[in-house]
Amino acid sequence: IWTRYMLLVEWVMELERHRVAVPEHIKEKVNRKVWQQADSEESQRDAHDWLRSMHPTFAPRAESLQSTVSSVDAVMKMTRRSKFDEKLGIAESLDALSLQPFGITPAELGANVAHGKQLFGPREEQESCKDVCIKHIDQNFPTWEAVRDGVSTFLMRLIAAEPRVRGYVRKEFWKHCAISAKVTEAGRSLAKDAAHNFKKSYRGFTVAYRPVSRFHEHDDLFLEMMQLQSKGFIKIHYDLVVEDPKEERQKVVMPCQSWPDFIRIKQKLTSHAEKRHLPEDHLPTDPSALENWNKCEEIMLKLEGAACLKEADSRRNAARDLKGKVKASYESASMNLPIDILRLFLMQDPILEHLSEMYCQTSDETAKRHVIESDWNKVRRAILRRALAEELYPMFWAEVQDYLIKMSSQVVCEATRVRLTQMLDVKPAMETDLTLNEAEDKLKQMRAEDDDVDLSRRREDPDWISERGARKKGLCSALVILPEVTKETASVAFVNAFGEAVDIRSFFTSCLHPPRPVQAEKGSFRADVELKVQQHREELKTMLSLYKPAVVLLAVTAPDILKLKDNLEQILTRSQDVLVHFKVLPKIYLVDTTLPRAVAYNKRVSESPAYRDYKDHSQRIAISCARFY
Repeated sequence: IWTRYMLLVEWVMELERHRVAVPEHIKEKVNRKVWQQADSEESQRDAHDWLRSMHPTFAPRAESLQSTVSSVDAVMKMTRRSKFDEKLGIAESLDALSLQPFGITPAELGANVAHGKQLFGPREEQESCKDVCIKHIDQNFPTWEAVRDGVSTFLMRLIAAEPRVRGYVRKEFWKHCAISAKVTEAGRSLAKDAAHNFKKSYRGFTVAYRPVSRFHEHDDLFLEMMQLQSKGFIKIHYDLVVEDPKEERQKVVMPCQSWPDFIRIKQKLTSHAEKRHLPEDHLPTDPSALENWNKCEEIMLKLEGAACLKEADSRRNAARDLKGKVKASYESASMNLPIDILRLFLMQDPILEHLSEMYCQTSDETAKRHVIESDWNKVRRAILRRALAEELYPMFWAEVQDYLIKMSSQVVCEATRVRLTQMLDVKPAMETDLTLNEAEDKLKQMRAEDDDVDLSRRREDPDWISERGARKKGLCSALVILPEVTKETASVAFVNAFGEAVDIRSFFTSCLHPPRPVQAEKGSFRADVELKVQQHREELKTMLSLYKPAVVLLAVTAPDILKLKDNLEQILTRSQDVLVHFKVLPKIYLVDTTLPRAVAYNKRVSESPAYRDYKDHSQRIAISCARFY
């Protein structure tokens, strides 16, 4: 954003250096005060598009290197080469304004839109569009149709880049934009399964004419819809919908269609409604006629969706209980409404109508100003229609999607933050005097049958008093047993109460199993392994007796982890030679290795003092398990 801002500043300074007039509303967008506005990024984008369309020759070198050339840009360059911009009155020139019948300049249109009335109007012209265009045929535009299309494309791009026009259209688009989801054939079975099983994902299949304002900032619905679309289960599309407070219904806008076009569409729909129930008799075979048939069918489906939505809402409001509301929704979804009712849910594009009143020749002979039906006004409306359909509507639909994705992503990020906080922002396990006293009494009962109990181990022992105080503050030593997935061994590490690794060894995992006599032939490899397992079992008991850990952490890395836990409990509770060294029996916990594993494999963390002396990943994971606990 800052790079673009500096580019705009340099661009404006270059124009002023060449004494090119820059409108005040453009200067405001490259002023530092723009950063205080919430829509600063949109303002800078609009200013950039305006400068690129109006003054491409003064662009800084960085803009020239980064910009890509489209077909419209090529037409714009050819139009300027033929000096059509001067003949339209957009660029200063001494030539006659021979192309001015096409309409007022984009800057004048922006002033009209900003003031809400027609301050500047097109002049009346007796010559036809063909006669005017024939006079401007050259090598760049060899026919009068090419001249007309070239001038229309040029004006279309400049109108779409005019910030005041863009601001009005953006405001109205966001106000009327409603989002719907259409289930594809691939997603039909999934949607049915989600509906029958009351799954949360079903809501992503059933969105219909939902305004942008109803996508709440604490909901990730649109992100779910985007995921369904990426998998090919639905198609997301938008419609412009106008709320009619008098009739209490949503009217579907025919985008880029004026009032005369709207009348013709209604007539086509009436004819189509009579034929659509018998497609085998009336379905055309001609490609052009078939395209019109499909367009009419698409409009009919949209109108039926809006009508059923209105009917379902009315019936749900009248229902007394939940069962009645569900029944109302189900019955409304399969309604067959006549075309006379469906046409009430259709209307012309209000954005195009308003821009036409600002751009075309109008008459105020009636109570309301209206656009005069003339050949030149048809050309002007066609320019506005292209500016909306090809430039502005796709741009603002992309802005809406970007906004909803960011808003939904924030919901997901917030949920992830809360989940990670619950995992990470934890206090060490703190003992209390009550729990410690109960644990002492329980251990004394377990050692009651032993006549050689050391009577000096009492609560008055100064070492144990110090240990009790440390445990009540959450300073607990831990013995970690991490069975390795691909090996028959386990990493066993003792980490003191300050998170420092004191002793790390590698034992056979089977040393945790109950002892059994050596059955293999003496001197064989198997016999040596079984002897080593017994040795590791005794070394594990020695580590427990020597370090007296507060807890024993058993990492969940093996399928038989619960069996290993039972065997470890037997070692602790049934071995009197181990019990005699404890004042309180250590607790055994199963630990998840997800976060410790991420820590152990992190390059920066592995170089920290706690881990840098251990090159084996399993040893670092074992240490991390204890430190995380």
